[in-house]
Amino acid sequence: MRDILVRELIWDDVFAEFGWIPVTQGEGYTMTYLANHSEIIDNGLRLVGIEVAIPAGRETLPNGTPKKILFADMIFARGNHFFVIETEDSISKKSVGKREAEERAEAFEELMNRNGNHNIDVTPVFVGIKYPKNSRHGYLVGIPVK
Repeated sequence: MRDILVRELIWDDVFAEFGWIPVTQGEGYTMTYLANHSEIIDNGLRLVGIEVAIPAGRETLPNGTPKKILFADMIFARGNHFFVIETEDSISKKSVGKREAEERAEAFEELMNRNGNHNIDVTPVFVGIKYPKNSRHGYLVGIPVK
């Protein structure tokens, strides 16, 4: 088991950046905020992809399509160090998010190794939003900030 980074975004910061949060966007605003603030994970990162499909394992269907595909919410990199990100709209989903981040990081590293990229480091990262105590954030969603 590898170390998993956990990062908390503060609701007020996310809400203030966008001025409003659409209900239907779900964890999308977490990813959007993170794309603009990758320093929350580490310094000097570049965004490699969003919703990256990663074949998991070597099993394929008869037509050659991978039998299992996982989706990393985001992947950032600095040189040969990759950060595979799982985001959620709440830090309360940490146990599931950490497990998913680790699973996707392992699949990504295996894929890179299969393709001849053996000199890489892969770190799984879980990012969720921390809401204020007794938050009524559900009622605030979609209301413009003045």
